[in-house]
Amino acid sequence: MPLRLESQSADFPKRFRSLLATKREAAEDVEKVVRGIVSDVAARGDKALIEWTAKFDRIDLAKAGLRVAAAEIDAAQKNFGISSTKTVNADGSYSIGHTSSIYMIDRAGGLRAVMPYGHTVDEFVHDLKILLRQ
Repeated sequence: MPLRLESQSADFPKRFRSLLATKREAAEDVEKVVRGIVSDVAARGDKALIEWTAKFDRIDLAKAGLRVAAAEIDAAQKNFGISSTKTVNADGSYSIGHTSSIYMIDRAGGLRAVMPYGHTVDEFVHDLKILLRQ
């Protein structure tokens, strides 16, 4: 159950200290869950992504869809400094050049982490544990 704290409330200092003293998930527990999610999505793809998103974000991607409108992609590229280019070759084939990072964006649209290409599962787990503690 979410805890709502109002900094203007008279009991804020007491409630905030209580929150800080509350036991958080043990690092091993978080790591086990994160590794399981990453492995599941790698193995089952979109189906797993849809299920995990429903569980943690309470968004039904089966209904909302996994497609993103071109205008939304353009806005994200502009807001987060992402670039991509399409080059058409003489034979009609093409190649796409792009930034190679994973951007972790919170529900409010704030950038929480940028993970460059080549991040290992262990590095993802490490970074996610830090983010989950915040």
